[in-house]
Amino acid sequence: FLLVSSRCKFFSLTETPEDYTIIVDEEGFKELPQSEHISVADATWLALNVVSGGGNASNSQPIGVTKI
Repeated sequence: FLLVSSRCKFFSLTETPEDYTIIVDEEGFKELPQSEHISVADATWLALNVVSGGGNASNSQPIGVTKI
């Protein structure tokens, strides 16, 4: 879906029994191609910058999402 040189910092792919769900940050959303196979859900979700691993933010990856 996204370009090799994407500026997207958060990407999550989940397979469900009916289809697939992707969650991307705002930059990743802007880079998604127009396609009849991609639909945008009615709900908006925000990718959080939650730090794991003892509070050392420089080496940790962002995790978690919340509905806004």
